[in-house]
Amino acid sequence: MIPIYDSPLKKYLDDFSSAELASVFLLEGDEAVAVWREYIGDGKSFNHLSNESWVVGGSWVTIGDWMDGYPRPLNSQRVAELVSTKSEWSDNEELFLIQNSKNIIKFTMKDFNKFWNDFLSIFGDGPVLISRDRKSGVAFQFLPLGYVQCLKAPFL
Repeated sequence: MIPIYDSPLKKYLDDFSSAELASVFLLEGDEAVAVWREYIGDGKSFNHLSNESWVVGGSWVTIGDWMDGYPRPLNSQRVAELVSTKSEWSDNEELFLIQNSKNIIKFTMKDFNKFWNDFLSIFGDGPVLISRDRKSGVAFQFLPLGYVQCLKAPFL
C-alpha cells in the first residue's frame, strides 16, 4: 500500500496537497489481489465473476445518479450525502473503492465526502465502494452511465 500522492494516480488529484491526501492509499500487487478475493471474488475483474458472485447476482437498487454532481461542485455534495445516508458510515469508516483486482484505493468516509468526484474520474468503469468492515451491511456501485446502485446485506 502506498500513499496515493506517491502513486501514478496522483496526476488525477493535482488540486490537493499531500496533507489532504494523507489517508488515501493505493493498494498494490498481492495486497490488491487479496482484498479483491476477500471482498469481491475469484475473477480478475467484474466481467470475469460468476453469476453466483454477490456483485453479479445481488439485488442492486438504483438510488441516484453520480453524474448529476460531476463535475459541477454545486451538486457534488448530493452524491456524498446519498452514500452517507444509505450507509450510516462514520467519517472514520475505512472504505475500499474497487475497480478490479489491480486497481483498489483505500480511504475514509471523510475522504470520500471530499474526493468522490476525483475518485470516480480515476475509476469510472463501475467501481464498487465497500467498507473494510465486512459487517457494515451495504455496498455501492457507480455505473458508467451515472447510476448509483446500493446493495444491502447479506452479501459477503
